[in-house]
Amino acid sequence: MKITRAYTIDRETIEILKKKSNKSQYVCRAVKRLHTNEGELRLYEIPVGELLQHCMIRGGCPQHIESVIREYYQIHK
Repeated sequence: MKITRAYTIDRETIEILKKKSNKSQYVCRAVKRLHTNEGELRLYEIPVGELLQHCMIRGGCPQHIESVIREYYQIHK
């Protein structure tokens, strides 16, 4: 059974949905996929800056890796 509901979504999502022929089906599949995989951690979903920051805070990084991290922050300021 299908039910019509109204939800608030951001502009970026609206732009993505504009290009889809069956918007409802696309959203349903996306929500179901997200719900199924919700508890799993995927490294590619962690922002690079956040990952590097944790490495620096944790300590114990080899000096050459710390240098690469510092250089990354100088470039991405």
